[in-house]
Amino acid sequence: MSFSPEGLADSLDLLERNLLASGAPPNRHLVALSGGLDSIVLCHALAAARPDGRLLAIHVDHQLQAESGGWAEFCIQFCRDLGMECVVRRASVDAGGGPEAAARQARYAALESLMEPGDWLLSAHHREDQAETLLLNLLRGSGPTGIAGIPRLRRFGPGFLARPLLDVARVSLERYATDQKLRWIEDPSNDQSVFDRNFLRRDVLPLLEQRWPNVSGRLAKSAAHARDAAGILSELGDFDLAQLAGLTPPNRTHVEEIRYQLSHAREDALPVVAWPGGEFRRYRDNLYLLSAAPLASFDGCTFDSVCDLGPGMGQLELTPGPGVSTTCVDAGLCLGIRQGGEEIRLPNQRHKKKLKKLLQEAGVVPWMRDRLPLVYSGDHLVAVADLWTDASVTDPNGLAIRWRDKPALL
Repeated sequence: MSFSPEGLADSLDLLERNLLASGAPPNRHLVALSGGLDSIVLCHALAAARPDGRLLAIHVDHQLQAESGGWAEFCIQFCRDLGMECVVRRASVDAGGGPEAAARQARYAALESLMEPGDWLLSAHHREDQAETLLLNLLRGSGPTGIAGIPRLRRFGPGFLARPLLDVARVSLERYATDQKLRWIEDPSNDQSVFDRNFLRRDVLPLLEQRWPNVSGRLAKSAAHARDAAGILSELGDFDLAQLAGLTPPNRTHVEEIRYQLSHAREDALPVVAWPGGEFRRYRDNLYLLSAAPLASFDGCTFDSVCDLGPGMGQLELTPGPGVSTTCVDAGLCLGIRQGGEEIRLPNQRHKKKLKKLLQEAGVVPWMRDRLPLVYSGDHLVAVADLWTDASVTDPNGLAIRWRDKPALL
């Protein structure tokens, strides 16, 4: 399939139509112009496809090559010939985390700094780039989101990042450049197979192409299927979340925070991500979705038959059965909350145990430990909700403590 400015215009129109339901048309089209073949073709075709549009090319000089200053001048002159403005930004690359990742981070930071609300930044990623990304993510053990590869359109800075060439084969871009007699820059680092992406591009994909023709197209199609599946899973997740919990779903920012905080926090940490209407917590490798941690509003209340513990906390009641002796109940009971240092002696045990240790051993979630209704007779702790009763007041013919509609404790 050949590439043309008209095809680029159709791709941009399709992306814009898909977004109109949730956003406005682009304010400006910005092109990430490296000076390589791909971005040169994108810039040239965009000038023809949007002759009356607000266009801006941005060249980021990473200052990693001795010739980089000349590359910037080349891009400026190329855009001048097109009648397009070109801005050059110099970036400092800290390669401590790897040169590829560091250069990409510096580049996108520089590009974002020039964006205005509603701008679309266009990147020249094509079909082979998509195939390389899919293979890289597979080799890293990625799930559906990673296998989905490069998205066509996503939020970026105050606007969007769009990749209108993802369905275009690089050979089509080469043919366009030849037909239009375009010149471009050949970055010598692209020949260094020490970089993972270059290794796939130069050594792996050509070998796969010999056995499976159009392998890049096949891989790009797999990425598209994974992207559709990931989108459906996300939509189903939002639906299930709303149906299961009756909560306001977290927005995209909170979802990203949930992914990071709940995945990267220390093993012994107790991360929580809250938003209006709900919160996620992690404890002992379990993830908890809560409307909000309920408040204890029963401190000091008399407990003689039934006690309402407040919103989200249920009711505590006394019913005939093994539990607290009637003598103890008749002497008067009241409820309190944990202050620290409480002890209780369990049946068949000679010594008291710290309540803190009992709660930890039982795996009671930390955010509920200070909200448990503690039952007192005077200053004597006789029961911890419906979990434990002190041996000194236990009676098989007494009154059992029942906790109805109690929140999750484990």
